[in-house]
Amino acid sequence: MAHQTQVTVKHLLSGGPPLVLRVSLIAFVAFFAFAIPMEVWLRQGFTGDVWWVWKAGQWMAEHHHILLSDPRLWNGAALAGKPWVNLEWGWEWLLYRTNPHLQPWRFVGLAFLCSLGLLASFSWAIRTVAPRLKFEWVICLYLLYSALFLTVDFKLRAEMFSYLAFPVLLSLLWRGRQDERWLWILWPLTLIWANVHGSWLMIPVLIGLECVAALRHHAWPRALRLLLVLGGVVAVVIGFTPEHLRTITYALWLDRNPEINGHIAEWLSPNFHVVWFSGLAGLALAAGLWRGRQRIAYPFLLDLWLAGIAWMFLDSVRMVTYFGFVLMLWVAYGLGTYPRLQETPHSTGNTTLRLTIWGGLVGAWGIASLVLMASIPAAFLTDAVPTSVMHWMTHHRHGVIFNPYTDGGDLIAHNVTDVYIDGRTDFYLYNGDRFQTYVQVISGSILPGRLAREFQRQRIGWIAWPTKTLPEVLAVLIQEAHWPPLYQAHGWTIYARPGTDLRTASTWTTGEVSSSSGRGIFRKAKALPQAIRAPVAFGASIAHIFPDDAFRHGIDGDR
Repeated sequence: MAHQTQVTVKHLLSGGPPLVLRVSLIAFVAFFAFAIPMEVWLRQGFTGDVWWVWKAGQWMAEHHHILLSDPRLWNGAALAGKPWVNLEWGWEWLLYRTNPHLQPWRFVGLAFLCSLGLLASFSWAIRTVAPRLKFEWVICLYLLYSALFLTVDFKLRAEMFSYLAFPVLLSLLWRGRQDERWLWILWPLTLIWANVHGSWLMIPVLIGLECVAALRHHAWPRALRLLLVLGGVVAVVIGFTPEHLRTITYALWLDRNPEINGHIAEWLSPNFHVVWFSGLAGLALAAGLWRGRQRIAYPFLLDLWLAGIAWMFLDSVRMVTYFGFVLMLWVAYGLGTYPRLQETPHSTGNTTLRLTIWGGLVGAWGIASLVLMASIPAAFLTDAVPTSVMHWMTHHRHGVIFNPYTDGGDLIAHNVTDVYIDGRTDFYLYNGDRFQTYVQVISGSILPGRLAREFQRQRIGWIAWPTKTLPEVLAVLIQEAHWPPLYQAHGWTIYARPGTDLRTASTWTTGEVSSSSGRGIFRKAKALPQAIRAPVAFGASIAHIFPDDAFRHGIDGDR
């Protein structure tokens, strides 16, 4: 055995330049495939969503309840008087657990791990569809995918889990064509995914497309088995998500509000007058023309996936990432049919070669990480709202604070409550008047007199805004209604409604209500090692969702 290994190593080293060049190419491409989306993420810094998601996770960890109603002094459904469907509670809990003290470097590390996970799931899916395609081509496709599609929405939001799970979903469906036992993994995948992000809905959609493919080939038994799997998926969602049936029906009206869709970029349809989107459309068209010219016989299922996701892509900018992956999968299948792009039987089964290539890949990831960490901009390490401004807010009484859309989550995370707006689209759907007022303010389409009446009706006590970007209608209101400036620091100004009580908030509550003792499993989990504490607590929360109504709905009286 040892002699055989020596011969193998000698054979590889004797090749010299070909092996070195191959590993170097993979490492070089991998460097940029990792660095491009990470650089975009670092430049964007923290979004408002990250902050309030972290705060929601903190609340759940402290109160041992799944957060489906806002605490009283948070902005959100509690102020609207209606419940909301928290489709992302699992991600909120995880985000807090990975960084309970809001250390920026931990978020950087989590983004690094997510990027590595994306490569792993991407590679597994490509290998599923094109098992003999050379690995350098897999990495080149990942570079194209990360540069053109991941940069659309590479943020520490719940979508990140869906980007990781989507290639796994397609791999399971593809492998299920040869061995249907793979399909049963969709049930535990659904259990996790449906409690982390709403894009789990692609599971029943793609299973439905599988049924169409089976019916096209008159495979009636397979179609019936797929329907059984689909029924199991629906049963898992209804039985093991906090809102049960509403987790499914929620999506039917989620993006049907034109007023909201017109101002939330991630829900806008792609505008092909923009050069970037036109380039994506050109890439898809070029791939189609190449396929026709080469006369590659594609499986009907792969064509069906591409058509289905392309149709969804035209409905939402966020779907670009899913469309991009299916397109890369589609191209990989075609490339895998060329003998010169395939691994030779000898190299495919050579353990030493695979270890060498993966070593070069991991090395490239490590170098890219060091380069990025050395070049992180100072803005990334700075809060969206200056610390001194937030500290001042927490020590003075106020009503509802009228604030910029992107900064509400940051204020909530730092215990500044009653913010006017914080980035949760669910809240806008339930309370469209508030969102509409905000849009009219930033667009200047509301008169100061009407705005004053709206502020009085909505109990606005402060206006907290960066001084240089104060909307004109707010400036007129402040001047005409004589709102005095209370505090100015680091480019921010806080204005108060005339007659506002400015006493310090030494006895002012933060809106946190004392919790019950919680489930015993959580108390036991605290004594476990950190490595297994999170899975145990997560599993406990799933297992006890529906027996206890108070556990499901959080604070009593907030509904």
